[in-house]
Amino acid sequence: MPKIEWVKNGAGEKIYPPTIPQAIKDPDTKESLDKTLKEKMGVLEEKAVAQALSELNAKVNALEEIVSKKVLERLEIANEFNLHGKTNMILSGEGAPTMTPDFVGQRYLDTTGKIAYSAFGVNNAGDWK
Repeated sequence: MPKIEWVKNGAGEKIYPPTIPQAIKDPDTKESLDKTLKEKMGVLEEKAVAQALSELNAKVNALEEIVSKKVLERLEIANEFNLHGKTNMILSGEGAPTMTPDFVGQRYLDTTGKIAYSAFGVNNAGDWK
C-alpha cells in the first residue's frame, strides 16, 4: 500500500513534499504518484490531441465540400450570363490573340507575355488592343 514519505531538501533536511502526489510512493517501485500521474496524463493528453485533430479534420473536410459547392454554383451563374462558351467574356492563350473578337469589350489574356487585351471592334484580329 502506498504511503507518504518525507522528502529531503537541498540541504539534506527532511521536509514534507509540496504536493501530495509527490509524497505518495509506491512501496514496490519506489516511484512517486506524481511520476505515475504524469505518465498517465501524457497518454490522456495524446488521446485528447488525437481526438481534437480528428474533429478538426472532419471540419476541414466539411468546409472543403461547402466551398466546392459554392464554386460550382458561381460557375453555373457565370454560364447563365453567357460568360463561357462561344462568346466567352474572357479568353486566354499563349501569345497575342489571332482570332477575331466576338464582341466589343471582350477580354483576352496572353498567358505567356502576361498582357491583357480588350476588343474595340469585331472585324478582325487587329481589333484587340
